[in-house]
Amino acid sequence: MSLKGMLIPGSRSACRAYRDMETLVAHGVAETQAMESIMQRVIAAAVALTLSGAVAPHGALASQELARSKGCVACHAMDKKLVGPAFKDVAARYADERGAEDRLVEKVLKGSQGAWGAIPMPANTNVSQEEARALVRWILQGG
Repeated sequence: MSLKGMLIPGSRSACRAYRDMETLVAHGVAETQAMESIMQRVIAAAVALTLSGAVAPHGALASQELARSKGCVACHAMDKKLVGPAFKDVAARYADERGAEDRLVEKVLKGSQGAWGAIPMPANTNVSQEEARALVRWILQGG
């Protein structure tokens, strides 16, 4: 399969990757070598995202979708209190607190009571350590 066939038509990255491939081929590089070169750049970008914390290990995206898939949005919303505090309120409270990320990861995993009122947050046994860290980072960065 050609690189052109693997890309989403019309996307900026597709246009750039295809243009890069055409440039490499025009300069005498075989199409398979051009694809390898471009794929190495894509893999390097994916590794950089993972290491930055924007993407958790095992591909868990730190996003509204992860929060939705793990049931967080049943009790929390981005900008208003539901059963639990709004994500933006959590981010504001812990913004400058040392060790907040680790403490919040533990609260997500083991549950918590009293920090935001009388209603307890139950333990989230369906959330892995990596997912909890990705969620907490996403919340602390303002979603």
